[in-house]
Amino acid sequence: MNMAKTITVLKAHKRAIALSLIFAYAVFLLVYPDEFGRLYTLFFGAIIVVFVASQVFWIRRVGELGKRLIPSKRWRRGLGAAGLIFFPAGLQPVQRWRDI
Repeated sequence: MNMAKTITVLKAHKRAIALSLIFAYAVFLLVYPDEFGRLYTLFFGAIIVVFVASQVFWIRRVGELGKRLIPSKRWRRGLGAAGLIFFPAGLQPVQRWRDI
């Protein structure tokens, strides 16, 4: 199986693969519970899955909005790179505030 065909299969079945991995993790936690208990771990695992899914949703929505507001692909890339560079600088005051 060549790489292109593998990628095509993964893209076609990405939801089924994700659900299978989540289900397998839940079954593993039910069979081998940790020190916190089964319900606690599954509950917070579900919260993390919902949080990650919502972040993916909003990242896509912001990307669509950026395509409408900034029609030039070159400008979008430049502004995205600048945002990635300056994002940690925006978090620095928050880190200093936690140390107080």
